[in-house]
Amino acid sequence: MEELEPGLLLARVDDLFLRHRMDPRAISRAWLHGGSFATVDRRSRYGTTLTVLGDPDDGAELLYALAERVSVDRVRLGADIVTSDDCRFVQLAQWDWMLTRRPAPEPEGVAVLDVRSEQDRAAINALLDSDNPDAHGRPEDTEVAAWAGIWDGSDLAAVGALERTGDGSGHLRSVTTRRDVRGRGLGGGVSALLTNMALDGASRVASLGVFCDNDAARRVYQRLGYRVERTLKAGRFETL
Repeated sequence: MEELEPGLLLARVDDLFLRHRMDPRAISRAWLHGGSFATVDRRSRYGTTLTVLGDPDDGAELLYALAERVSVDRVRLGADIVTSDDCRFVQLAQWDWMLTRRPAPEPEGVAVLDVRSEQDRAAINALLDSDNPDAHGRPEDTEVAAWAGIWDGSDLAAVGALERTGDGSGHLRSVTTRRDVRGRGLGGGVSALLTNMALDGASRVASLGVFCDNDAARRVYQRLGYRVERTLKAGRFETL
């Protein structure tokens, strides 16, 4: 196991998730072990996260070695990295990281929101509070570059956020549709606008995460041009 300066990791590892999803500026420590790598990074909402990706056997060895050395709040692992019964992860959920470089059809009726506006900020929080309280993004999050939504009078019927990562890639977060208007394509419209905004970035890449059991959402994103690049699992970390 080799610890190296975080700034050298991208030079040593050619990995799409590392390049387009992770922000080198947030990585505090990094390691290499065989065909795997690991990082520790801090994000404002989730605390400290240990990420281990790459070869599953090397990744498992790296995970157990680091579990005794680092203190973190969450783990994010390649889905093929097998953890033994003495791992105590809480709510370890499996999800797909999807990516596209293809523009989506331009949607109608989707507005760019302004979180500096009290009305827009309150409407975003009201929808997330009622229909997606665990959303991975809020108006106060500094990682979010833009919000988009569809208005229904003074309320939002659908909303979503765009985050910019270190290389300029765009990542969609917190896409939410109000329960009583689901099935009308509103979430797809919001996602389409955010996708095209994401593709205006320097890397011309848009990505998002979707839980593996959410087939309806996956079909929407596939119609917009997204394809699964990697399957991961993540959850809170207690001890080994």
